[in-house]
Amino acid sequence: MLALDGALEPLTLDVSVDPADPDGQDGWYVSPVTVTATSTDDATIEFSVDGSEWVADEDGVLEVTADGSHTVEVRAVRGDETTEVETISIDLDGTAPEVDVDGITDGATVGSSDVVDVAVDATDATSGVAEVVVTVDGDEVASGDAPHSLSLQAWDWSLGEHVLTVEAVDVAGNSVVTEVTFTIETSLDDLQAHLDRLADQGELDDKDHRWMTRKVELAERMDDRGNVDAYHDQLEALLGWAERLDSADARDLLVRELEGLLDQS
Repeated sequence: MLALDGALEPLTLDVSVDPADPDGQDGWYVSPVTVTATSTDDATIEFSVDGSEWVADEDGVLEVTADGSHTVEVRAVRGDETTEVETISIDLDGTAPEVDVDGITDGATVGSSDVVDVAVDATDATSGVAEVVVTVDGDEVASGDAPHSLSLQAWDWSLGEHVLTVEAVDVAGNSVVTEVTFTIETSLDDLQAHLDRLADQGELDDKDHRWMTRKVELAERMDDRGNVDAYHDQLEALLGWAERLDSADARDLLVRELEGLLDQS
């Protein structure tokens, strides 16, 4: 375009970026970035991305959508004239991390005496994983860098349904939540395992352990014979004994287990 005096207007280049500032964390964009360039009417805008060949764009608009660290170069060209190149660095990560949970599956049933070994890992291909937080029913059981190796003692939670939740956040601020629902159930085998463990830990003395073990054996026989009333009587006797134990930890756990077995009978 000619100026009023007949001379060509100076070749200019104005470049803007939208969003103007990174919309994620730590200098990262988490949504597509639009680079818009304007110049004099008779000039052409050219872009080069990550060292590629220069490409003319009539609209002067370039959208960066691919994850990664990119270098966008922009210039205006008019005949033999070329503006200085403007360089824009864009770090873009619009993808949340991926989470992997091994050792327990959604919908699993877990015995109340089980120790469940759970491995939690997370990966992020671009900005990297910043933190992984693992909770059960909202209570944190692990946090920080992945991977996490957990040994979850089922008796630390009540009988019934529970939710293991993994939240992974990448450096850019993208997050993902994975949930695994599992159910804790009890049985006579679980009850005996608790009795043995409590005895080993000194929470149950030999007398209590022997007496309750005999009652569990009787309950098993009654159950095998299909004698529901006699099975129920053995559980009631065990419950009465458990309620009188000196150790609060042993008492609370065994009462809970026996009430669960009675509810199932």
